[in-house]
Amino acid sequence: MIGNKTQGSVVSAIAAVFLGVTFAICGFAVCCLPQTTDMLSQRTSAFELSPYEPTSLTAVANEVRDFTVEDYGRADLGEEGARDALAEVVLDAARASCAEGSPTAERWSAAARAVVESPSADADAAPTMRALASVSQAYALDDEALDHLTDVYNVVNRVTWPFLGAAVIAAFCLMVALRQFGTRAAGRA
Repeated sequence: MIGNKTQGSVVSAIAAVFLGVTFAICGFAVCCLPQTTDMLSQRTSAFELSPYEPTSLTAVANEVRDFTVEDYGRADLGEEGARDALAEVVLDAARASCAEGSPTAERWSAAARAVVESPSADADAAPTMRALASVSQAYALDDEALDHLTDVYNVVNRVTWPFLGAAVIAAFCLMVALRQFGTRAAGRA
């Protein structure tokens, strides 16, 4: 029969593994918070080089975060509907940033301005965003970028429940270690 000390070590080791997974998950979750995106956008974006006004760039960053880690209307609109919704936000920010009087208006090329101001821009946002991205990726997200963000959303969506399960297992193992084997076993974990 396995000794009490060995059992405590096994429970501590299991708890340590699941605690490690839980801590990694918590770090990722913090990175996915809207406040983190807002702070990172404000502190790390090269506003002086961007064609977007700082407030518009931060707003777009937050929308892209929402598109990447939240449903963003996919349940009701489907993937294409979610992409259209994001494209509308990007185009609204583009219109504001390239408008006369905007502090970033001179950073917009004639080709980009023509795409944003075209009559078809209001009719269908996604093709307009594609056209804007084809001028330069500094202006909008192309299909490849949106595909990547959708892949990230799918991964996040698939791993959420298993990660929560890992946190529950970690908590359970810690409680068992503490109750059955004392504070040293829980501390080892």
